[in-house]
Amino acid sequence: MRFKNTFINQRYINKSEELNKENVIVGVPLCSKEFLKGVEHAPEAIRKVSMRYANSDNTAQPIKIYNPDQGYILKDVDISDFGDIKLTRNLQKSEEIIRIKMKTIFKKNCFPIIIGGDHSITFPIVSSYTGNVTVLQLDAHGDFLDEREFCPHGSVMRAVSKLNNVNKIIHCGLRGNLNTGPGLEDSVKAGNIVITASELNESGIDIISKYISEDEKVYISFDIDFLDPSIAPATNCAEPNGINYDMAIKILEKVMTNYNIIGIDFVEYNPKYDINNITGIHIVNLILAILYFKNRN
Repeated sequence: MRFKNTFINQRYINKSEELNKENVIVGVPLCSKEFLKGVEHAPEAIRKVSMRYANSDNTAQPIKIYNPDQGYILKDVDISDFGDIKLTRNLQKSEEIIRIKMKTIFKKNCFPIIIGGDHSITFPIVSSYTGNVTVLQLDAHGDFLDEREFCPHGSVMRAVSKLNNVNKIIHCGLRGNLNTGPGLEDSVKAGNIVITASELNESGIDIISKYISEDEKVYISFDIDFLDPSIAPATNCAEPNGINYDMAIKILEKVMTNYNIIGIDFVEYNPKYDINNITGIHIVNLILAILYFKNRN
């Protein structure tokens, strides 16, 4: 059976009571500022792109995605699509709606893969989790501005850092001239970690492991500008010399395999800037890889 507008044609669930310890796709189409217009269409665009990997016979299960290196990567993997969280034009009200919905999803012991939306969605998502958590931010920018009203997406990690349940933030992949010295200095003073893109390229992915212990719970926030704009041009704040796809996959494999990842968001994808869906294709394949790494034996 084909489901309309779901990720790789997986079953649609619109009632939280139907969730049960599964992998769940959640759309959060939030655009907090006019100059980010277009990001609110990302969940719909990602679902549309994902259909190129759906079963050709219109069935949902078993998922027949085949990779020549890994075989049937999602065999026996249970995935549902929660649809989009319905938001308002008021940021504070929207954040509260996100917080309530995500708290229910976490309580159901689901593994959420959240598709934004701009980066401001990470704050209500992390605040909805009741346990302590470390945030691994894969991003070109620290997002630690002290200007939440003017720039919610650029100050989101400052807000996240102040949450009582957050152990620390690991800013990973930072590069370019849109970062701010005072913001990153404040972040380091608050006990957070900065790993630049050049450090990541020189030291390799194991540098991340220096800052995460095996007993920590980790939430990943993946800003699309973490990737090089040659493979992910469709974002509002692209920076040159970004992370390539191979390294991004290796990072996700490392953390998904070795640590307790409670969820992940993909943010700042703006489909109106995409070229032949190349950014969307990379995002969909990153999501497929995460599902594979999480569920393989």
